[in-house]
Amino acid sequence: MRISNKKGFTLIELVVVLAILAVLAAIIVPTTFSSIEKARQTADVANLDALNAAVRMEKIIDQTTNPVTYVTAKAAFHNAGIDALPTIQSNQYKGFGWDATNHVVILVTDAANSVAYADFTGTIG
Repeated sequence: MRISNKKGFTLIELVVVLAILAVLAAIIVPTTFSSIEKARQTADVANLDALNAAVRMEKIIDQTTNPVTYVTAKAAFHNAGIDALPTIQSNQYKGFGWDATNHVVILVTDAANSVAYADFTGTIG
């Protein structure tokens, strides 16, 4: 008489474990990618705030009633040590733009320069 002491997992047990892992992966992976994109968008907004801070500083230093223009904003960026515009990190924004009406730097979402976010609550000039 033979006694069988098989050690290991059955096929059903392995399939159940794989199914559980697949469900967990389906939940975790999209959450991780959305968190990464949100962090990239936050970085873009932080860069925008830094650019607009340079614009506001230029207005304070200038002390005239002249509005800040794109040309003077570029000079303000240079004076603040910003020699090139930051790289856009997220997939939502296409680049930085200049809002000539409100005299602020904006994030654009498409080729038509739709404003996505502008750190602007009052008039600069």
